[in-house]
Amino acid sequence: MTISRTTAPGAGGRAVTRRRLGWVAAAVLAAAAKVTLTGSGNLDPAASFFTAGPALKLVYASSPAVGKASERLGGVATVIDAGDPPSLPGILADLAARGVRCSR
Repeated sequence: MTISRTTAPGAGGRAVTRRRLGWVAAAVLAAAAKVTLTGSGNLDPAASFFTAGPALKLVYASSPAVGKASERLGGVATVIDAGDPPSLPGILADLAARGVRCSR
C-alpha cells in the first residue's frame, strides 16, 4: 500500500502522511468547541472568547438570562437555555447530543 506524502502547514517542512493529517484534522474538530455558562447574560461579544478562532461557541445561560444573552451575542454564539437553576447534567447531555466530548 502506498500512502501519499505531503508537507503540512505548520509541520516545520516535515513530510507528513495524508492519513496523519486526517487524524490531526479529526482531533482538531473534536476539540473545536468553546463553552461557557452565564447566570446574567452580560457577556461582551467582542471578548476574545467569541472572536478568537473558528471554534463553535456555545453559551449556556440560566433561563432568566437567555433573552439578554441572545440579544448581546447576536450571531457570535449559540445561546442555550440551561434551566433555572442551570443543570450540569442537562448541559452535559446537550453537549453530548451536539457531539462535543468532554475530556479531563
